[in-house]
Amino acid sequence: MPPCERRSRAPLAASGTALVLSLTACTGASTVDDGVEGASAAGSGSLSAGYVGSIDQLGLPIAAETGTFEDHGLDVTLAAPFPTGVDAINALEAGDVDVIQVGVPGLAALDSGVDLVIVGHYSGSAAQRNVDDTMSLVAVEDADIDPEDLTTLEGRTIATSLGTINHLYLLALLEEEGVDPEDVDLVNTAPPDMPVALETGGADAAVAWDPWPLTVTDQVESAWEVVRGGGYLPYVGYVMTTPEYLAGNGETVRAFLTAAPSPTSGSGTTRRTRPTPPHAG
Repeated sequence: MPPCERRSRAPLAASGTALVLSLTACTGASTVDDGVEGASAAGSGSLSAGYVGSIDQLGLPIAAETGTFEDHGLDVTLAAPFPTGVDAINALEAGDVDVIQVGVPGLAALDSGVDLVIVGHYSGSAAQRNVDDTMSLVAVEDADIDPEDLTTLEGRTIATSLGTINHLYLLALLEEEGVDPEDVDLVNTAPPDMPVALETGGADAAVAWDPWPLTVTDQVESAWEVVRGGGYLPYVGYVMTTPEYLAGNGETVRAFLTAAPSPTSGSGTTRRTRPTPPHAG
């Protein structure tokens, strides 16, 4: 299946203040129930859905592969996985997909005035506030980053995807360790491009969600996982669409939410893992 056409667009910003404002705004936003009162959960119809190449978003391809959508009377077409949530939002706005799974960039989009609707969620924890076990910082060995002293990140070039959860994870990690973000060089990099960035010397380290840290350490010989998790921030993802699509397809959206699995992000622990550097092992 060919990927959806993607528009080039500047990354969406997502500061802590923006997230608070977005979450506040969301409490008064439309929901799937507003426009489809009394609609049947069985539903029927077709839609196209987009998701990001992330371990916690596998519910969609699993449902497609196992026939779960068909069991709910739906014909669902999946776009090729998007590199980041920013790309997914661009595709939704362009009309390339009807529904998307997206995390932090969706909240930033709402805060910036983009007309979107949150209709559900696909990831998160009802038991604890912060779950980020699928997040990791990896580095090449000659970057000399000490997992026991992360102030050694100062002066390093770090690949991250600006305006996404991996960007916020990095900022939270730096704040916890007392490192000024101005003292590191952030390079805006989509997760699929991070192995090349580390392999070619374009970055000393990278921050991403699974499976990309595993991909980096598998593809880049000198790369290793410096930090995983730590309970710095919640990893929550949302199902979003446009008000126009929801208004005309309420039953289809309801059936989609019923059919799509929602795997929980994280293993239930917030303890940060500090692996042993390769040269010490």
